[in-house]
Amino acid sequence: MKTKIIFLSIIIISLFSCSGDESGKETKYELYDVWQLVGFGNKNSYKELTTEICKDCFTIGFNESEIFGKSGNNNYWGNFTTKYPYASITLAGSNYMDEKAIDGHYFLQCISDINKFAYENGYLKLYYGNEGEYMLLYHKMAIN
Repeated sequence: MKTKIIFLSIIIISLFSCSGDESGKETKYELYDVWQLVGFGNKNSYKELTTEICKDCFTIGFNESEIFGKSGNNNYWGNFTTKYPYASITLAGSNYMDEKAIDGHYFLQCISDINKFAYENGYLKLYYGNEGEYMLLYHKMAIN
């Protein structure tokens, strides 16, 4: 009888210890796409952007450990790490042409300052600033 109890205990402990925390892993895979900025704000307010000026501006794409995207007319690239809900992005480069889009350089600074993220209802929220108070809200880009 003791043998059966010990055996069952070992199986139960094994099941729980092998389950691990997969939520961060799943969330990271949800990032693997190209996202376009639709607005920004903080806890109290939100401002939606229009894409009339540039339909493929203010994007961010994720794969494995790299990011890429477009500010105004500049392409940028770099690396990222995550441990849900925290994130760190390091920009490695940009072609730094004359930025024609409004706030293109500011957008790149915000990308560099990202410290948290969340994935909710199909939207990616990237937080920057003190305590992640400000956010950039993204939706997946429609690829034509």
